[in-house]
Amino acid sequence: MVDLDQGESKDGASEYKAMGLDPEDALFAVETPSGGQHLYFANWDKLPNTQDQLAPGIDTRGVGGLVFAPGSRTIFGEYRIKRGELSDLQYGCLTPVPEVIREKRQRNEKAVSQQVPGHEDIETIRDALRYVSSDCGYQEWADILMAIHHETGGSGLE
Repeated sequence: MVDLDQGESKDGASEYKAMGLDPEDALFAVETPSGGQHLYFANWDKLPNTQDQLAPGIDTRGVGGLVFAPGSRTIFGEYRIKRGELSDLQYGCLTPVPEVIREKRQRNEKAVSQQVPGHEDIETIRDALRYVSSDCGYQEWADILMAIHHETGGSGLE
């Protein structure tokens, strides 16, 4: 799903068009309460969920990503189908992900995966650990420890 944000100095639709793309090419689209759009595409199966910005006002959700479904109501308003039918989602009657979007996502993922671990100050990590409840669940501790492993380049808190 491509999220074209609108408002607060964001114009995702204009940025999308500047990339040579037309929001109307998406067979299924949802209007957001701010006037933005969620454009749904097929073939996200190989793209993991990220919330990376492809351009100002444009971010994406992949496999496992969460968005408000059409018909959802929040304090900001309702998410309404702008184009297409719910059955389009059910039966996969969607246009493929535009190649420009796929390429930008892959470039962003590659840049993130190439960040060098081990740049965090050990004292900052130790101080942050003081705020973690000792009775949090196993998965939370596993996530914390994996983050420490990454940020210290695998050396831990020696």
